[in-house]
Amino acid sequence: MTRAARLPLLGPLERLVLEELWRAGTRDVAQVHACVALRRDVARNTVQTTLERLVRKRLATRARRGRAYVYEAALTRREWIARALDDLVASLPRVESQLLAASFVDLADRTSPELLDALAERVRARERERERTRVEAPSRVGGPHESASSAADRPRDARAPERLRGADGAESE
Repeated sequence: MTRAARLPLLGPLERLVLEELWRAGTRDVAQVHACVALRRDVARNTVQTTLERLVRKRLATRARRGRAYVYEAALTRREWIARALDDLVASLPRVESQLLAASFVDLADRTSPELLDALAERVRARERERERTRVEAPSRVGGPHESASSAADRPRDARAPERLRGADGAESE
């Protein structure tokens, strides 16, 4: 699977405008300005420029509606968070997956017991989904779902040939 391009850095106004697009969906400049201006003193033209920057950064899309444009977030909040976390993990030097998972669980625990419970339920749901997929997958000898012990229990000639690499890098059986 190829990794999506890194998310561009956003300034505070760009984040505020993107939050408004996530909250309200498709909006024109006047509608976005009306909501953003409640939280920050900003001119309509500044909001329009910010929306255009988000379009250039491919974080928003625009479509002509009559004589004006309407704008919409190009990715959902969930997609944004997933890509942001992917960028963070990619930027860490050789992070161990167990350390990363433990840190995430600790963060959830510090945030709230409810979040930790929700995370635990999500893990259980993913495990059930994997088990269902494993059961529905056609059984193949030596397939991806076969355990090491079941492979070892089969007679030697039924297993895939073992491959060894010599010092010169050549494979042999």
